[in-house]
Amino acid sequence: MMPPDELDLELELHRALARVEPGKDFSALRYSRWPARNRLLTLAAAIVLLVLLPVGGIEYRARQQRREEARAELIQALRITQSKLQKTQQMVIRQLDRRNAL
Repeated sequence: MMPPDELDLELELHRALARVEPGKDFSALRYSRWPARNRLLTLAAAIVLLVLLPVGGIEYRARQQRREEARAELIQALRITQSKLQKTQQMVIRQLDRRNAL
């Protein structure tokens, strides 16, 4: 069994945290205090966001595509460079072997 002090504390917490439904005209009251200018600015901001978010997504995807293409080109260039360096190394080794053979 809980001591009386803890029981009182628990009851107080329960009452303080109990859900209270807002009145029927709560939202009407809230928006009636909000000036019409603010409502218009909010609507304009929402429209701008609805337009800009998809544009931003399209731009992001285009940049991602260019990044992937640049990466593929870089890998191809590095493979070509590696191949040329291997051929050059083999040629130098052959030249050195010929000189050492003489």
